[in-house]
Amino acid sequence: MKRPRVLIEEWLPAAAIGVECMRERGSASALAPTTYLHVWWARRPLTVSRAAVLGSLLPADFPREVFEKLLGFGQPAADLVRIRQLMDTGYRVPGGFNCDRAFKRALRDEHLQQAHAAVQRIWEMEPVVIDPMAGGGSIPLESARLGFRTIASEYNPVACTVLEATVDYPFRHGERLAALTRKWAKVWGERILKRLGRFYPEHRFAKVHAYIFARTVPCPNTQHHTPLVPDWHLLRPKTETRLVAVPRAHRDGTWSVQMCQVGRRAGQLREAPPPTYSDGKGISLFTNLQIPADYIKAKAQAGEMKSALYAVALKTPQGPQFRPPTDADLDALEQAAAEMKRVRCGWEKSNIIPTEAIPGGDQPGTRLEIAGITAGGICFRRANFSASACWSRSCASCGRRSSNLKARTSAKGFSICSRSCSTNSGTIMRCWPPGIQRPTESVVSLTGTATRLNRLGPRWRPAIPAQVWIGRSTTC
Repeated sequence: MKRPRVLIEEWLPAAAIGVECMRERGSASALAPTTYLHVWWARRPLTVSRAAVLGSLLPADFPREVFEKLLGFGQPAADLVRIRQLMDTGYRVPGGFNCDRAFKRALRDEHLQQAHAAVQRIWEMEPVVIDPMAGGGSIPLESARLGFRTIASEYNPVACTVLEATVDYPFRHGERLAALTRKWAKVWGERILKRLGRFYPEHRFAKVHAYIFARTVPCPNTQHHTPLVPDWHLLRPKTETRLVAVPRAHRDGTWSVQMCQVGRRAGQLREAPPPTYSDGKGISLFTNLQIPADYIKAKAQAGEMKSALYAVALKTPQGPQFRPPTDADLDALEQAAAEMKRVRCGWEKSNIIPTEAIPGGDQPGTRLEIAGITAGGICFRRANFSASACWSRSCASCGRRSSNLKARTSAKGFSICSRSCSTNSGTIMRCWPPGIQRPTESVVSLTGTATRLNRLGPRWRPAIPAQVWIGRSTTC
């Protein structure tokens, strides 16, 4: 059979697709739901993924206005581009695009039926969409939503986990999986709060967004631990006032920071404090003398490199704010270290935390060895190591205590995600608990029912209705 000429070889509304991709990624708080499952490198936008699938299957003479509707465009492609161009000039377009983003819009049954009829006509068979390196699953997800039989393959264990949770579990278990996932997520959260709440002091009228640490090494002359910080900026907006942490050394061998603004107004610094680490070399806060790179490496490999909390980032109604750590913050860190010391041996025996040696040789192993990091567990500081391990342990407990298959599946999904993505320094060094296979390759095969998927419209986000499960192969 001679391969027919397809639409993507003749035409594609690339500019309008680009506009919709920008809309999809334009707000960090309103991304596509698949993005929140797990950060994955170079995750493809859903709109361009759908365009690639449709453009590769439909004939070159397929009606272009119908193709745009199938992409989810709420306006003609030319209008989307024109509105975007006006916005780029700084003009505030009344009502914006006046339509929802493409990936959220429901598709009409007649358009889907027209597409499937055209595909069947030119291929004379039911096509199968194969993505051999599926990653986070944008292409197989969009293909299945359009109703095409889809096969997705992935070798990376973390990507396998993301792919299963994005495409496998929702199609296999249906809408009820969403309710069960929320239920066990609540149970999980309550257990985590009970176990870890004392390590994270509460703050009035604000929520802690991040704890900012600095690596430290002993000063060659004074032996006081001095921070190695390449940039003291805390907030660096393009147009507003910058905020920096200004380090101060004290006579008793300690150091602290003061939050200051950088600008041209009275009381503001003219420039940020100089970095204390650059090109592998450091600057001691106590002597202002250079610390050689070889000295820093030697101290790291000897286990004398430490970390120090020097700033706390807060989320407030007025925007982000920063402050030095309080005694409560520092006491919580010490409690976390003591708790980790108490449970670590048992958790290592139970395979809760990674103990594998990091292989030497090529990057990134060489750089980790230079920094004195020889095993997976050393990569983590006290508080986040305890948190990650506790998350993993609680997830496994949720899965064991549930007698419902779907609930166990949702709990297991949480557990695999948190363990493979939070407590492991790299995907090839995965610690898998007994009874759970380590997925080094996953092949997911699905048949999508376009009509049922279409009826959900934007509600596909919490769960995709159950589809025909054809098969899956996971090898150890």
